[in-house]
Parts: sequence; structure tokens; C-alpha cells
Amino acid sequence: MKINKKETKIGFLFGAGAERSYGMPSGGKFALDIFRENPEFGKAEIKKMRDSIDKSTSYASNWLPDGFDKNRIQVFGTRVFDSIIRDTVGNNRGKIIDKINCFDSVALDALSEINYEKNIDLNEIIEKDLQTSIVNINVNQKIKYSKFFTDGDKLFSNRYFAVLLEYYKKFTFDKLEEKTELGELIKAIFQLQIGAMSENISRNLEDNIFSKEELELDIFDDLGGSLNVNYESAGVRGLELLSKNHGNESLSPIIAFAYDVIERIYSDVLDYKTLIDSNWHYLYNPYNEWAKFCKISVFLYTVQKYIKEKSEELDKTKSGYYDDLNDSSIIKSVIATTNYSSFIGEKLDDNVVYLNGGVD
Repeated sequence: MKINKKETKIGFLFGAGAERSYGMPSGGKFALDIFRENPEFGKAEIKKMRDSIDKSTSYASNWLPDGFDKNRIQVFGTRVFDSIIRDTVGNNRGKIIDKINCFDSVALDALSEINYEKNIDLNEIIEKDLQTSIVNINVNQKIKYSKFFTDGDKLFSNRYFAVLLEYYKKFTFDKLEEKTELGELIKAIFQLQIGAMSENISRNLEDNIFSKEELELDIFDDLGGSLNVNYESAGVRGLELLSKNHGNESLSPIIAFAYDVIERIYSDVLDYKTLIDSNWHYLYNPYNEWAKFCKISVFLYTVQKYIKEKSEELDKTKSGYYDDLNDSSIIKSVIATTNYSSFIGEKLDDNVVYLNGGVD
């Protein structure tokens, strides 16, 4: 069917990822960065608004708790990591297994960036430290998962994962804590993948606890539900490590490399929607839930500040989805976005509908 371009109007809806080509981080990287941000800005904003409230008003009397002007303003801590990992492992278990199985692909991207930004040849450092060529560092003949976790066996064919194991096994670090830290990073990789595979097994057994069942008894319905994954051991430790260590210049090259690879894996699979959804309603109940009200409020101010700062850093000279709309043959009926950044409005002359509101 031929389309008359002069008569055809097209509506555009942009969502997450539309600004990555301009330099906006992915959703997972965004989440990691938010939990690295200092919450003091958000706390200061809440304090400023709290201090401006007239305590004699009906608003103060009925909407806010007694002593609100002196109550502590709390923020999300590492305890929320369990919730994030629960969502991540539950919703992205297949993606986690595949991502870690492609460890070398992630490692090569990290390697390229490290070599470029720090002007070093990490491969050369590795071969010097381990006294052998990287092509001769392999573990796939030495280690395999048990029969329950064979989906993850491809991990052991990745040379750069073997490199990390070899460093831990043979290399003499200048400081004992460096070996300990590398061990924690290696365990974090295992824990995240094992957690994802365990979730797969748990879900499959919940659906099919019996290989044969023709009795059709309702008492069987909940049997599989007793199998649960320990999310504390399924990736929380890795998230804790990443939240505390970022851009540490004192790290040895191989540990900095390990951090970079793990950050890339986590940032590609993290799911934090439930954290927001489960706390959102506390914005409307400060009277009974002051601490939780403060946590989600401070979090949102931290997010706003982060998005504004990242928006200012975006490169307008780069080409992306927004530039495609400058094609004069496209007659645009409406442009909408679910993103919060005002960058789209700066790139396009057209009016943009912000479906979720915006940082401005």
C-alpha cells in the first residue's frame, strides 16, 4: 500500500533508552548511580519545606504527625537491596544467566574502555602478572556446575572469567585485602547467576512439581510454593560492593577491571520498579508513615537532581532518535515521552507531551 506522505500524520512515543545515544545511562546504571548519590541534597530539600510550614494550619494538624518539625528525616539504606535483587532475579533471570554466560563480551567492552581512558594495555599487565598468555588461561575442563545448574556452564568457557580465578588462585597481591576483595567480586558473579538459575528451578517446580499427576487434587496446588530462593545470597552482596566502590583510583588494575565488568552486568539487568511502586503510596500518608514518607521523598529529590545533572551533560551534537524527526517528509501529529529529562524539548522545536511529568 502506498502512503501519501503529505496526508499521513505520525505520532511518536519515546520511552526508556531513547536518550542513550546522547549519553543518558541505562536504567540499571541509573539505579546504581542513585544509590551512590549522597542523599544530603534531598534531605536538605525536605528540611527546607518542613521548616516553612506554619504549624497552626489545618494542614500541619491533620496531614503531618506530632513533632514532625523535629522528627528524623530517614533515607533508603542497603536494606532495600534485597527488594531490588528479588525483582531483578525474579523478572530478569534468563537475561542474567545469558549475560554472565557471555562474560567475555562484557569484559572486552570494559577492557576497551579501560585501555582508552587510562592509556594502559591491561592484557599486557595480565600476561606479565600471570606469566602466561591469556589464550592459555582456561577453566572449562576444570570446573562445571552440578546437573541442576548446567544452564550456567558456558561461564567457564570465558577466558577473562578464568583470568579472575587465576589471579585469585596464584597471584601475590601487594595487600591481602586486595585478594579478599577480588574473592568477593568473583563470589558476587557466582551468586547472581546461581540465584537466577535457582529462581528458574523454583518457578519450574512450582508449575510442575510432579512429572505425572492425573489425580487433579487441589491440595497439590501450593506444594511448589514452598521452594524459595534466598535473595540475600543471590546478588545482594554484589550490589553492596558496587554501591560503595565507584571510581576508586587506588584499586589495582585487575580489581578495577573486575568491578567494571560486574557493574556492566548489574546495570544491564537491574530491576527496581517494585521498590518505587511499593513505597509510592507513602507520599500520601506522612501522618502514619513519616519515616517511609521521608525515604521516598528524599529518593525522588535525589533522582530529580541526578536526571537534571545528566541532562546537562548530554551531547547535542550526537545523532539519535530525536534527530530522525527532523526529516521534513514526516508530518508529526504528536510527540510524547515517558522520560523526565527536558533534553527532548531542547533537541526538537515541536511541543512535547511529558506523560510522567518532568524534572522541570
